[in-house]
Amino acid sequence: MVVAFTKDGEETIARYVKDETLMNLIKVRTVEATYRELMGADREAGWTVREVGFRSRIIINVPENLVEVHTPDRSRLERALRKNGKTLPALVHIVERKLPVRPEGG
Repeated sequence: MVVAFTKDGEETIARYVKDETLMNLIKVRTVEATYRELMGADREAGWTVREVGFRSRIIINVPENLVEVHTPDRSRLERALRKNGKTLPALVHIVERKLPVRPEGG
């Protein structure tokens, strides 16, 4: 099992798990952002991307502790952001990937 903390992970988990055998099954990881911060970056990225006229899929990537904006044309999105004086939060990474086609009426 992997548990992630922004600070003091080993000390924090030790307060809750006293069984040494169970502790050996837990891997503590230190991450930059809390899940709440990732959710905020996700919302802000969604607003910003829509504001510059793009449709994209935005995913919170918990294992990597970041938010991904999936778009079929990364350079076009980056140009649109610059042109409109917009930036994405530091936790957000643009990933060039084909988006699924929505069925008509969906």
